[in-house]
Amino acid sequence: MKKTLVLFLLLFGITQIYAQKKKTKTVKRTFISKIITAPKVSPFAKLSANNAFTINTVCVSPDGKQILSSGDDGEVRHWDIATLTQTESFTGDRNNDGIIYPVTGVAYSPDGKTYVSAQKGFLPKLWDTTSRTVIKRINQNGAGVYSLAYSPDGVLIAFGNYGSITISNLPLGTQLEIAMPEKSEVISVEFSPNNQYLIAVTNNQEISLWDVNTGAKIRNFDIHNYDKDVEYATDAVFTTDGKMIITAGFNKNPYQGIIKMWNVNHGRLVRGMADGQSVDCLAISRDGLKLATGNSDHTVKIWELATGKLLWILVGVKNYVKSVTFSPDGQTVVASSTNGAINLWKTN
Repeated sequence: MKKTLVLFLLLFGITQIYAQKKKTKTVKRTFISKIITAPKVSPFAKLSANNAFTINTVCVSPDGKQILSSGDDGEVRHWDIATLTQTESFTGDRNNDGIIYPVTGVAYSPDGKTYVSAQKGFLPKLWDTTSRTVIKRINQNGAGVYSLAYSPDGVLIAFGNYGSITISNLPLGTQLEIAMPEKSEVISVEFSPNNQYLIAVTNNQEISLWDVNTGAKIRNFDIHNYDKDVEYATDAVFTTDGKMIITAGFNKNPYQGIIKMWNVNHGRLVRGMADGQSVDCLAISRDGLKLATGNSDHTVKIWELATGKLLWILVGVKNYVKSVTFSPDGQTVVASSTNGAINLWKTN
């Protein structure tokens, strides 16, 4: 716990840090004057979709050999890491007017045998990884999927929709529908390491924790109780021990990136930082040692969680970072952007 908290004392160079005092909502603000620097690392490879469409998500297969990407051009693409080439591409469904809607997300199952893709306007597809054929479509509430995630045990898939969350149990073929209090896009979902909870982020700035067995809301993480500024949330991840969640976002006025750590059990803000431009996506390495943050300043930052040390600033992205992930061994970082490119960096 103490090592984890060091991260929030050291992150982000010249950083504004604020913490909630016990039994009060008074916010104490202090400033770190030391500028934290780190080596800048260029990508060792760049994969291109040969168009300027946004690549919404990237994920690496559990064996570390393949990358899946989903794009606003309606394509699901397979990439081979060894040869750095696109091996296959699947075009999404068309509506009655022949329009192809964006593919908003893709994710491998933990065993790598299947993957799921979601496209606006259509039911999600479950694919066989080896044959690369569609096994079935997954029923869920509505067809406007904005985010998705597999549970760590591979039994459940969560879909963030407009105004709701669907949790599909694959072996049983059942769905649990969760209606959100306010109609809004659910832009991020992630399961806890013990498969019991789901964290969700909506574009109306609500961050909420849910019981995946009952669909009951456990609590909100109220970002507006701590700042007078207008704050927006963009992403959320669990730490690998499941005791904390880390959220990303930005303040509107003044415009600055925000990262916060929350205690899962009691829901209180532990630490918060403000730095730079919007923080749009997060990823934690499988071993729990590193945090990656994707920023709208066209960089990815890599942090050592145990010490809070900024290890690298990954450069070479030509536009906003849309999605970031680690390879299973933690040695490679993969990020997509809003200009149709995927960048890869070595982190060893």
